[in-house]
Amino acid sequence: MLNLLRERAKEIVATTVILFALSLLGIGTYSFLNRGDKDKEEEVTSTLGLVNGKPLDQYYYNRQFNQAFANIPSEQRMLLDPDIIDYYRYKAFQETVDNMLMLEEANKQGIKVFPQEMNYRIEQLVQAYSLKNVGALKKLIKENKIDWKVFKEQQKNDIIVSKFLSGITGRVSVTPLDKELAFTEIKARHILIKVDNNVSDNMEEDIKQLKKAESINEMVLGNKGNFAKIAERFSDDKATAVKGGDLGWVGRGQMVPEFELMLNKLSPGEVGGPIRTMYGYHIILVEDKREKEKPKNLTEERIDQMLLQQKQQEAVQEWLKPMKVSIDVQIMDSQIKAYDYKINQKYDEALIEYRRSLMNTNDLLTYTQIARVYDRLGDKDEAVRSIRKALILQKRVQGYRYPSLYFAGIDLYIKYGLVDLYTSLFDDVLATFKGKEVILSVIDNNYRKEMTKDQLTNLDAQLKLINDEKEKAEQSKQAQTGSPFSSLEALDSLSGNAKAK
Repeated sequence: MLNLLRERAKEIVATTVILFALSLLGIGTYSFLNRGDKDKEEEVTSTLGLVNGKPLDQYYYNRQFNQAFANIPSEQRMLLDPDIIDYYRYKAFQETVDNMLMLEEANKQGIKVFPQEMNYRIEQLVQAYSLKNVGALKKLIKENKIDWKVFKEQQKNDIIVSKFLSGITGRVSVTPLDKELAFTEIKARHILIKVDNNVSDNMEEDIKQLKKAESINEMVLGNKGNFAKIAERFSDDKATAVKGGDLGWVGRGQMVPEFELMLNKLSPGEVGGPIRTMYGYHIILVEDKREKEKPKNLTEERIDQMLLQQKQQEAVQEWLKPMKVSIDVQIMDSQIKAYDYKINQKYDEALIEYRRSLMNTNDLLTYTQIARVYDRLGDKDEAVRSIRKALILQKRVQGYRYPSLYFAGIDLYIKYGLVDLYTSLFDDVLATFKGKEVILSVIDNNYRKEMTKDQLTNLDAQLKLINDEKEKAEQSKQAQTGSPFSSLEALDSLSGNAKAK
């Protein structure tokens, strides 16, 4: 639940030109995550869900999903944990729902797109691709099996939503208090009384849980010193309950708005709540506050820009909140549905959906998710069996190997104390990814204590070889270009100032 409460302060922006351009077009780059089954590369085009009975906008989903990876170097993508990939899927789904709601409202308001606006957007895309003209863009669109009319319609929708958003965000500004809070960290604990939004009579469920939260709040106010023990016993946030509800130090933008607002109102030692968020009712204890040091390379102008962007995003979410209460969203994609169940701690349902996903895809990383769900359910044998099956199947696939699958297996085996199994996996990784610096560095930074002496010798030898090759390449480069020192020597010799040796 802590991970659910914490929202990223800013969106991942595209910095890789090609991938960013692909994401603008809605062209799927999902294939870099598909492992060895080329026939499944178009799987992402299947129906993902319904919003008020309308199919989810697949084009927009593709784009949002792609943008999440745009600033991740290609050699790092293969190390992405399956949980991160599932999170990006889920996030893209939610963002697509939001976009569809805003587009619908914008159309109701009669927001239009002028021809010159459309022409300008197309020209911008031509420049983004460094293409000669619009004809070259049309050719590229066709090569990627996208209908030009559909593409133009999506670009028009983007302009409409952008105009609509300006009406929401146009009045947002950054205040001196915003700047002060931006560099304030708060140490806090909380107790969550979860509200199940899927029950048939949500109002009755809400009142029931509110009364429970109020009762616990009275208990806390009567003895603040026992907040941790009360949280451990009563909080539905199991991830923090075991730590007495401890959230650690949190800063601006890391919590949902309602939670953050209460945090900022409270002084150290004060308790607030119950307050309602999308997760249920929270009782909050603020333990301490401190000021963070501003990064030296962060200008006041950049701080203003970042805070403005964040406040604009918060304003949009506030507008969306009442809209989401009455909409009917159906998740049809098994992978996304499984993740939704998992973050809501419905592990049996998540297990069913992950298994269903395996029927439609050859994604071996799904076995990792199944193993982790079994682990949450306390079924060690099935967890180990799922990981081992994936590792065996991977060896039968020619070509690609998943580093993240190996690491997931190693982590699980270490947790269960299965020394023979994780030791064997270290041998596999060192052999399979021999000379791969990124992967070897992960092993070096995370698993040295668990490796045998022979494995450490192997690892260190490979890393040394990589460093030696780097040094040779650098020396060769300097020899070709000439180092500053050798250039000075040459000048001295020409001027007669070279020292006798």
